[in-house]
Amino acid sequence: MKGMNEVNTDAASPFWTESLHVRLLAGIRRIGEFQLEHFGVITPEEMDAKSSHSDLVSWVDRESESRLAELLTELLPEAGQIGEEGLDRQASGDLRWIIDPLDGTTNYAYGHPFFCISVGLVRGDEPVLGVIHAPRLDECFHGYSGYGARVSLAGGERPIHVSRRDDPLRTLHATGFADRRKVRATVNLRNLERILHATHGVRRAGSAALDLAFTAAGRLDGFWEMNLNPWDVAAGIFLVREAGGRVTDFRGLPDALSGRAIVASNGLVHDWLLEQLELDPLFDR
Repeated sequence: MKGMNEVNTDAASPFWTESLHVRLLAGIRRIGEFQLEHFGVITPEEMDAKSSHSDLVSWVDRESESRLAELLTELLPEAGQIGEEGLDRQASGDLRWIIDPLDGTTNYAYGHPFFCISVGLVRGDEPVLGVIHAPRLDECFHGYSGYGARVSLAGGERPIHVSRRDDPLRTLHATGFADRRKVRATVNLRNLERILHATHGVRRAGSAALDLAFTAAGRLDGFWEMNLNPWDVAAGIFLVREAGGRVTDFRGLPDALSGRAIVASNGLVHDWLLEQLELDPLFDR
């Protein structure tokens, strides 16, 4: 395998190369360092509330998105950009960056280490690149079409692959409750109870992007959630699929990019998981 500082022409795409990827990862790590400088300094009381107390946003989000937009424009100026904090730049072609500068903002505000920078690149509606960098965990999950999915951590870098567990009783899953959960939590609470009693357990970490990254890395066997957005899932969808897994909506259809209803798994328990999950009637129209 070639080093990360070498251009691998075999893995190059018409719009992306390993040298560009190295620059992307380095830029994202710098933004992660910026976030760590303020980690534990900003309290929940000092943060703005976008739409509710469960959907916090701070100047760290906005500054991170601004820095990401500048980096992505430098690397791929023809691509459009959309982001959680209002970023919306039109594309001259069919490439679009979809980013969440700080997924897990509530965790970040409370000093919890499960937060990340999520950067996805889509061509049309197909994710073709994903980077999910968790600064406090010092882990970066990343890859692009033709390159594979990998994780960079303190001990180096290695390929990642979804788990091979196929017995539901031995599997570990994750879910979440996005904004407006007070009016939409009932159905997913039933899903949670159903999966919890039929498997080894369910985790709720507070970052959909990290849940997807962990599914890609085989640390989780499945993940589901409702009422997310494209920036929550774009990078993770790519990583799970590139690592050998499967991502669909609750009906088993492959279009999960909207985040409205997403199920990701190692593929081996996917159909079983779909059978267990009940879709909120507000989504089932």
